[in-house]
Amino acid sequence: MIYPENATQLTAVGNTAWIKTLQNTNHTIMVKVANINTNVVVRVEGTINGTDAFNMSDLNSDTTITANGNYAFMMSGAIQAIRLNFVSETGGSAATLDVSYYGV
Repeated sequence: MIYPENATQLTAVGNTAWIKTLQNTNHTIMVKVANINTNVVVRVEGTINGTDAFNMSDLNSDTTITANGNYAFMMSGAIQAIRLNFVSETGGSAATLDVSYYGV
């Protein structure tokens, strides 16, 4: 089920609001990156208690994006909510990240 009401644009370092996963166990976060200069670093985070966040990467690492475009992050697991964290931007301050969630 797509939740367009959870579509969010980030224009600076920070994170989206928590997106409730409604008992879904397969999650996709799509990020459309525009106006990138050098790079942006992002992290997909989950929570099981609605407060404390953890990195959902299998390697517990952040992702560096170096070009404009659409990027998808797919993961599975029982979580209460998910969000995207815009960790940092290098080479400017004009990047935008349009974030959408899909879960089943």
